[in-house]
Amino acid sequence: MCLIGIGYRIHPDYPLIVAANRDEFFNRPTASLHSWPDSPITAGKDLQQGGTWMGAAKSGRFAAVNNVRDPGETKAPRSRGEIVKNFLETDHADRFFENLRQNRHQYGGYNLLGGSPDGVYYATNQTAHKKIPLSPGIYGLSNSYLDTPWPKVEKMKTDLSNLLKMSDGSMETEKIFQILSNSEEADDRKLPDTGVGYTFEKKLSPLFIKMEGYGTRSQTVFMVSRQGNAVLEEKTFLEGAELSEHTKFEWTVEENGS
Repeated sequence: MCLIGIGYRIHPDYPLIVAANRDEFFNRPTASLHSWPDSPITAGKDLQQGGTWMGAAKSGRFAAVNNVRDPGETKAPRSRGEIVKNFLETDHADRFFENLRQNRHQYGGYNLLGGSPDGVYYATNQTAHKKIPLSPGIYGLSNSYLDTPWPKVEKMKTDLSNLLKMSDGSMETEKIFQILSNSEEADDRKLPDTGVGYTFEKKLSPLFIKMEGYGTRSQTVFMVSRQGNAVLEEKTFLEGAELSEHTKFEWTVEENGS
């Protein structure tokens, strides 16, 4: 997962709106959005390691993880995808965050956003903090710290903010997918320097990435209304940005969910 945007307690009728693009190699085996057997999770699944990049539970809780870009990083013993799985399956969120903090060095560099309409939190193994609660606002996350002003992060935040301001109370997921589908490369003067060289910085700069063998493989939108109606929707893509699948789940959030 390489780009996540959140509108938290900004929209009058949707206190939680999450939009995300997953960028990955096309040869990595993946199952699209589905309800996991014997689990509260609805999510896609990484068939290589068994975890997921983003998912939600019947309680209205969501989680999404991405990596911190570090070309020199060595392989870690545990997969980042298990972080999302463990968070969505736990009944003790605070204990989860403490265990994650204690075991943070067992994973490659990660950023985690997770929570529900009652509270959203950010955690990363780039600091020793257990978790950082988010105030109401618009947030963007790519492969650095939360709200690092990379062009794609700023573009997503601006477009998501404008969409929420223009809303008449309803919210169409398709308009959020349109934001996620922007494939315009950033101006050279605004490119970050993350150690991958100019060519790749340029190709990785759009919200929607199109490269040979690697790119945006899925887009996910998760929304919860004030009435407790949840929507989790995913589009998956083949190499060349051809739409492969479009899946949608809707449910009423369980009472006392967290």
